[in-house]
This record gives sequence, C-alpha cells and structure tokens, in this order.
Amino acid sequence: MRSRKTPRSSQPAKGKAELQLGSKSAARANWSDVRKLFIQANKIDPEAPEPLALFYQSYAVAGEQPTKNAVDALTYALELVPQDSKLRLTAVHEFLNEGNTSTAQRYFGAFAFEPHSKTSIRQAAADAMAAMEQGRKNEALKDVGEIQKELEKDDD
Repeated sequence: MRSRKTPRSSQPAKGKAELQLGSKSAARANWSDVRKLFIQANKIDPEAPEPLALFYQSYAVAGEQPTKNAVDALTYALELVPQDSKLRLTAVHEFLNEGNTSTAQRYFGAFAFEPHSKTSIRQAAADAMAAMEQGRKNEALKDVGEIQKELEKDDD
C-alpha cells in the first residue's frame, strides 16, 4: 500500500505554502512543523538555496529571533546564489542587527557597487555603505530597508 505522505520533492513547496499561511496568522502557525519541511528538503538537496533561505525567513515571519543555525542557513544560501540581491540584502540586514558591521559591509559591497542599478538604489546603497563605514548602524539599516522596498516594488 502506498503512503499518503507528501512526496519528498514537494516538501519545499508545502513548506513555502505553510510559511505564507503562517504570515497571515503567525500565532496559530506550527513553526516547528514548517521548519521541519525545510530541513527535510535540505537533506534531500543540500545545495538547494530555497529551503535554506525559507528556513531563515520562517523566523522573521514568526516574529522570532533567528537561531545561529538559521543565520548559517541564510549565509550558505547566499554562497550558493550570490547573484540574488534580495537574499544578499537579507543577510546584510541580519548582520547589521547582530552588530557585525564588518561582515555586513563585506556582503553589501558586491551589491553596493552594482553599476546597473537604478539611481535611487545606487544612492541608497552609497548612503548605506557610508553609514556602515562610519558605524551608524540604525541609519544603515534604514537605507538597506529602503533598498529592499525598492526591489520589492520592482517585482510587482
């Protein structure tokens, strides 16, 4: 008799759906179960960045502080897809929140000097980099947040 369990290949999709549902009602979501789906997907394909990024994102959606394991997952996902600007900015935001400005600067550098960005993004990136260099964490977080919003608008 066949099992009615979700096929392994659809674990990330199921987890992503539950993550989206959880974002609508974070208090009612079973975050442990949602995260288990991303962990299972990572075991199937350790080089797939999406389950790693979604595992990290589940903490933000739940309104919880990410664990070291979640931050490591985010960092490894970025190593797998360094061209993903949104993922890069998420990592920069995380490192700034942790007070790790030098790591934030290192990850932000590849994005900050992108010559093909829109003028508004280039200006916000220059402001963010200057704020990081001068140790103005809150200002850097604000600038990175503005860039993230701008990139979200571009996706709509």
